[in-house]
Amino acid sequence: MAQQVLATLIMALCLSWASAAFNCSLYASTCSGTPGYTAYSDCSDTVAANPNMTCRAYHLGVAATADNAIEHCPHAAQDATGPCVNETLKSFNCSLYASTCSGTPGYKAYTGCSDTVKANPLGMVCRTYHLGVAATGGNADTHCPHAAQDATGPCATETLKSFNCSLYASTCSATAGYKAYTGCSDTVKANPLGMVCRTYHLGVAATADNAETHCPHAAQDATGPCATETLKSFNCSLYASTCSGTPGYKAYAGCSDTVKANPLGMVCRTYHLGVAATANNAETHCPHAAQDATGPCATETLKSFNCSLYASTCSETAGYKAYADCSATVAANPLGMVCRTYHLGVAAKPGNAMHCPNAAENATGPCAAEVLSVGVPTSTTSRPTATMASGESRLIPGMMMLLSVRGLINANN
Repeated sequence: MAQQVLATLIMALCLSWASAAFNCSLYASTCSGTPGYTAYSDCSDTVAANPNMTCRAYHLGVAATADNAIEHCPHAAQDATGPCVNETLKSFNCSLYASTCSGTPGYKAYTGCSDTVKANPLGMVCRTYHLGVAATGGNADTHCPHAAQDATGPCATETLKSFNCSLYASTCSATAGYKAYTGCSDTVKANPLGMVCRTYHLGVAATADNAETHCPHAAQDATGPCATETLKSFNCSLYASTCSGTPGYKAYAGCSDTVKANPLGMVCRTYHLGVAATANNAETHCPHAAQDATGPCATETLKSFNCSLYASTCSETAGYKAYADCSATVAANPLGMVCRTYHLGVAAKPGNAMHCPNAAENATGPCAAEVLSVGVPTSTTSRPTATMASGESRLIPGMMMLLSVRGLINANN
């Protein structure tokens, strides 16, 4: 009889545990000392968003009784195991967000919503709860901002995962075709909400035996499902409108060609231009975004014209002419060969030799307007001379000054 009474009491206790709401404080005090314990990411919002956590609530109640914590705490966890593994907690609903919030003031669509959700499997509970509230009558305007990717209010501190540069290097550096990011930290800062696909696939790559498949999806020049996740590039118009009124401003020489010639090589400038465009930051950050960048971007070297590449790529093409003194021309035009540099890069790709004339010293096509200057020749024997009345050869005065290449070409014709 006593055993029946005890069994009845235990059953009643279990039923009361199962019907009670999940107790966040009890979970922390009961389970925090057990092996493998993981705290809930925002437990109260998880409970609010998931009123039916009966399996976890029951096992938490059992865990709180003598000597049962180690066995039952894993069943009560946010990523529950054992009998509660099938008790699925609500995840952020991308379709519901779009349908509920797209008509509210200040609405912004998620960039890669599904990848954001996959990359943050337990990290969007505040947004999930507030999206649920937003979907109820008359609450969208108030709660949609809390559910946004750049959440405000109570969810502003719910930080979504960002791309981890160190994890990328340690996970992917040994894989086939690996390329390090050029300025990884600046890339991440310049794309705060724009690397969610890469972030998700990097997380997958870091799990067992997945690096070879998923590292290319996490790369700066991502392939596969992340190939369409475009990272920010340098915005020439924004640079001009933001920086033209600042002290020491210099316009880019061929800005669009500079950007095209350096597709992954202007991340520091891109980040600092973005900062410069925010209130009261132009004078400080515009010099970092300039073509001859200073400060933190001074070491971000833009591509220069490659004399060896020009010779090896173009010497067999029709109408090829070698530069008179290529290295001297490059030295004299540190920022003035961007059109030629871009077209030489294109010419070096298979089947694109038709771009060689655009990269020549007497460039044609789109680079014809890019006027070069020549400095001191690299060989003294190639310097222009004149024969004096005495028969003595002397350097022509003034020819050591910079001259227009086009003028030289015309003078010799």
